[in-house]
Parts: sequence; C-alpha cells; structure tokens
Amino acid sequence: MDKLVLEQNKQRFVIGSSQEVAEFLHQQEELGLTEAMLITPGYDKQTRFQSFERLAKELL
Repeated sequence: MDKLVLEQNKQRFVIGSSQEVAEFLHQQEELGLTEAMLITPGYDKQTRFQSFERLAKELL
C-alpha cells in the first residue's frame, strides 16, 4: 500500500495486540458500534486464521 494512503488513513486503523484491539472494540461498542471490518495481515490463510482466533478469544 502506498505510504501516503496509509498516512492519510492512519486514524481509521486500529493496530495492536489482540488484547488492545479487543479493548478498543469494546469501548466502541459502548459508544454504539454495531459493525466493524477486520483485516489481519498474513502471507497465508493459516496465519490470518490464527490472528482472528486470538482476537475472538479476547472478545468472548
């Protein structure tokens, strides 16, 4: 992704550990958040799945 695009959209991203992202999402839920798009970096399907799995454990 182009560095300029990343910088322009930085405030729209939540970057952190599974625990940090889960805390942020819980805070946003209290403010009325009902939907979110989650994207996790990873070169293969298994790596991305494990990342989502760690976040899911923090959210439940």
